[in-house]
Amino acid sequence: MKIANKDLLVTSSLLDSFAWYKEAPNKPSRDNEAVTWKQKALTDLRHTLTRAPYTSSFEADRGTAFESKIYPSLFLPRDAFVAKHGETLGLFHDLCAGGRQQETLKAKINVDGQNYTLYGKSDVLYPIGSKQFPEGKIIDIKTTLEWKGHSKYTARVQHPMYIVMSGIETFVYLVAVGEDGKEPKDFTVTSVFPVEASLDIDTANAIMVERIRGFMAFLAENPELQDAYCNVFTKSW
Repeated sequence: MKIANKDLLVTSSLLDSFAWYKEAPNKPSRDNEAVTWKQKALTDLRHTLTRAPYTSSFEADRGTAFESKIYPSLFLPRDAFVAKHGETLGLFHDLCAGGRQQETLKAKINVDGQNYTLYGKSDVLYPIGSKQFPEGKIIDIKTTLEWKGHSKYTARVQHPMYIVMSGIETFVYLVAVGEDGKEPKDFTVTSVFPVEASLDIDTANAIMVERIRGFMAFLAENPELQDAYCNVFTKSW
């Protein structure tokens, strides 16, 4: 159902925040026993929709610092990269060297008569026809302190969304597992896991339609959040 005479913005972080709200348990959160995970997830979603000011988390800063550390080295020969960062990170050079970094991706999609603009930035992208990966490839870099298996990443909406936006069907999450230091930049990687998340375009598009439709059904039952989505989250883009 059309609710706005304009394209509405959709990001993977928004849809994944909504997914977490749906899945969050009604039990005390780790940070505050008086607030359940479900309540915290709803508050976080509301803050996203209203563009509330926020302080970047240690985890987010860790990921940014890690990417900033390895991106410049991807232009080095592999042996020089490994000499600088260690063989454990060699897979990052194997999969990411020569790719385009922080490529902006956008696409239009219509769901039930409403137009949406999908928007995101790929960490590393090889366009279709590139020398290293002629079929094209997108790599998204993640950092974590605990490996919880492939399903933690294949359940995300990021890969179907980026596949729809780019037309590239090959997608890999490259997950660096390690230990935090005193500062985000002190993250030490102990292992690396590639997570294959490729999809054909039709399947990726169907997933996006389903995820957007579910989100809009939720907003229809929450007019205040729907208004924030249409007039703040989208307007501020």
